[in-house]
Amino acid sequence: MYSVAIMDDNRATADMLATAIAWDKLQCAVVGVAYDGVSGRALIIQKKPDIVIADIRMPGMDGLQMVELTRRISPKSKVIYISAYDDFHYAKKALDLRAYHYMLKPFDNEKLIRVVQRIIEETEAPGGSAPEKIEGGSLITSRILDYIRDNPGEQLSLQALAQH
Repeated sequence: MYSVAIMDDNRATADMLATAIAWDKLQCAVVGVAYDGVSGRALIIQKKPDIVIADIRMPGMDGLQMVELTRRISPKSKVIYISAYDDFHYAKKALDLRAYHYMLKPFDNEKLIRVVQRIIEETEAPGGSAPEKIEGGSLITSRILDYIRDNPGEQLSLQALAQH
């Protein structure tokens, strides 16, 4: 059974994520819900969840800071960021923190379920470290293509793309 921690300052969103998804059918259990970054940090430290679903902007401590401060304590947690903000700065910082996925609100639960299923499939692959895949290719390729599309005026080089 995989453990899932949910953090969102919008209580309705956090509670919906905790209850509206049939987590048991995904081989998952919600081990806690937090409504701010400080409580989310404490939840990660205490439970060391396999999967963290975190809002980016929360009071007290944002989701990016929260994960950055807990990454050493729970290094194997797969983080799915959810945000109403499509700010490139947030997405870049999430990538720097090795986010597994970045979803913009509103999103449908089926998309989140597919992301969680992909995490489980990769974890259960022989060796437990299968390369991340998305429809049509690798997650790394997808991130590079997104970066190119989001920065059309930037001088691109293989070295710069490899850094991102």
